Amino acid sequence: MMAREADSAVSAESDEVVAEKYKQDLQSEIEVTKCYVQYLNYIHRDLTSYLDQTEINILQLKHEIESQTVLRDTIERDIEEERTRETDRVNERILAVDNALKKVNDEVDLVVNTLASLNSTNVIEEAPALFKKLRDIVYLLPLIPTDRYIYKLSPTPKSPTDDERSFDKIHVPSRVKVKRIASFKPKECASARFVTSLCPVSESEAWVVWQCGPQIHMVDKDGQLKKTVDTGCKVDDISVDFDGNLVLSCYETKYLKRLNENYEVKQIIQLEFIPRGFRFTSWDEIVVCCVQNIHHQNGDICRLVKINVENDRVVSEFGDPTHFIQPWRIAVNINGDICVSDRNKGTVSIFDPRGKLKATYCGPADNTRHAFAPHALCCDSFGQIFIVDYSNHTVHVLDPLGRFRGFMIMDTELEKRAIFMGTSSPFSIGIDKMGDLWVGNKYGYITVLRYV
Repeated sequence: MMAREADSAVSAESDEVVAEKYKQDLQSEIEVTKCYVQYLNYIHRDLTSYLDQTEINILQLKHEIESQTVLRDTIERDIEEERTRETDRVNERILAVDNALKKVNDEVDLVVNTLASLNSTNVIEEAPALFKKLRDIVYLLPLIPTDRYIYKLSPTPKSPTDDERSFDKIHVPSRVKVKRIASFKPKECASARFVTSLCPVSESEAWVVWQCGPQIHMVDKDGQLKKTVDTGCKVDDISVDFDGNLVLSCYETKYLKRLNENYEVKQIIQLEFIPRGFRFTSWDEIVVCCVQNIHHQNGDICRLVKINVENDRVVSEFGDPTHFIQPWRIAVNINGDICVSDRNKGTVSIFDPRGKLKATYCGPADNTRHAFAPHALCCDSFGQIFIVDYSNHTVHVLDPLGRFRGFMIMDTELEKRAIFMGTSSPFSIGIDKMGDLWVGNKYGYITVLRYV
């Protein structure tokens, strides 16, 4: 009798432990979902701002035609018709965002209230359904219009009575508003080219690899060199683990090198293939792009490998061979999605945490001058995905589902803006704890951009 009671007590205690773990994991999922609320609010502000700018543009045109006598009425009618069409189009999307906000908040409230009402046994039983409900919320995010317009009168009149003017609208791809915070190359690295990889580690500092090392450098937003570490190997990619310790992929020796807080070697993870980009998906697991040759050759084997860093064992391999030519860099999104760039194939593949392909981005249909050439990528706290496009001198912005949202910099201004912003031929990208983007280019310069 006492033995059965003891077993029952152990079972009850075990249920409590399991239920508590489920609650913690569900709370983490709830926090991710709240990030989508922030994203929707951000999109709402962006669309409203575009409408405000359109109204200013229209009013300027109407002021400009006040001196016209011949076609004034006709042009005014055209302008008003276009104003109505564009306002209706954008307001429809704003309404979709508002509806999505309500649905997301309602779903989160439902899960929170349900979780609060459940005992340990019920939590264990209901957890799978609650996880699914939370993870499906991302599919409520509406598609954001990527077409924007600028309005003008053309051509310039030769006289006040000239009747050759017409009202035109110019299509432009959506562009994310951005401000340059800094652009620099430390004097100690004046001759360096190609920012191979960079990894922001605070609100103001980042580790940077120029020309594959072997030295790595910590720099701040003022362009000051704070620290230099000799890694003893050629470095392809750099990141940090969940404890903030540096991890490097070393392509010549085919291993990952993990350093301690004193920048001494803490762990070597030897691999069969060459490691390129990598990121931690949890405190004890890392996903690595593995390739047969540093420069792709016909018939090469490539794969994505998930490794347990506690025992150096391969947990799984994923990504069908048809998905890649040579996977290059990795980013892990707030929901655990694994985003992988392949500059040879011109794609970014998005996998769920279990390695199932969710989406493939091949660039927008017709808004770039050259073929899409994705190099590095990163994700922000909203779940947006940022991809540097080496050939088009720009940064592509995708929504949390991997759908094109707009460009951060675009070379339609004959690359002058890209050069001014320091993003000409961008090669690497990362995001710091303040939410600023660090972009490194082939000339060795680093530019810090603020977009929110």
